[in-house]
Amino acid sequence: MTDVETRTPFCPYNLRMYRQTYWGIAHILMPLVTARAAVALPMQAPRPGVPWLLETCPASVLKRSGLYRPYKGVSDSHRAQRRRILDTLIARGRLVLGASGLRQRILEDAGGDALDAVVAAVTTTKVVGEGGVMRAASSRAYALEAYVYT
Repeated sequence: MTDVETRTPFCPYNLRMYRQTYWGIAHILMPLVTARAAVALPMQAPRPGVPWLLETCPASVLKRSGLYRPYKGVSDSHRAQRRRILDTLIARGRLVLGASGLRQRILEDAGGDALDAVVAAVTTTKVVGEGGVMRAASSRAYALEAYVYT
């Protein structure tokens, strides 16, 4: 349900994704959850003083905000789209970059990983700040299958 609603580009069972999904859950997330060092939302209830694990998808976020155009690549149009996304996040008041050269590093990352990390961080801050975490937690379907926060 969440993959359809949030228009994720690949479901976790996709041939290109299932290994990442399995290894990420089995060797990173599960040890944190079983050690009670983190809670996986919305499948678990938040606990005071315990970090939250949230899933987000930068491509889905960009689709929802009308910014989804190819940005991963070395062409001038890819770089221009990375700039457009970054400038839009700044203009909407979602992001402030200091004078550390971070902006340039994000723009120069042709693989898009830096920009994906920024979009994920901005999305997490927005969702937590606007109560989106609790809205997803109130759904029985999401408690079973998880949720992609956008």
